[in-house]
Amino acid sequence: IVRSTAGRLARDVQLKLRIANGLHTAMVYVMALSRMFSTERCVESGITSYLEQLFERDIVLLTAELSLARAEVTPVFSEWMARLQHPHFGLDCFFICQNAMQKMGIRLLPSVGAALAAGEAPSAFMAFSIAAILRFLTPMGEQPRLAESRPVFRGQLDARV
Repeated sequence: IVRSTAGRLARDVQLKLRIANGLHTAMVYVMALSRMFSTERCVESGITSYLEQLFERDIVLLTAELSLARAEVTPVFSEWMARLQHPHFGLDCFFICQNAMQKMGIRLLPSVGAALAAGEAPSAFMAFSIAAILRFLTPMGEQPRLAESRPVFRGQLDARV
């Protein structure tokens, strides 16, 4: 695809970051906290319904911000959902969960800003996705005090059941 209109590539990058990457980010932290270690399990777990609602209630608001028609945004979502459901697409959730704060800032928080700019509150689905990221980052167990040693995060997933 050749982009010949000024600003079109920048909009394409935003579509990728906010739809494909944003949904993937929202998905993997919930999966990791639910003891699902591979993204292959997203279909059987019902997480795709959560992603559909996140798209419909929050992410789709990027249309006004980027001056795009809904018809230009929906195919990006549909293609990403089809990829997620492909049987050989699975990735390790822990691998994807790296750099959580940066991913949240680049991929999800712009949709929060779009909701606020549209005069709407972010949905419960967006709040849940951000809460899952913050919970994933919350240390567990005994942690040394800063004065006792260098600050090193020691989080963990629950043991497999």
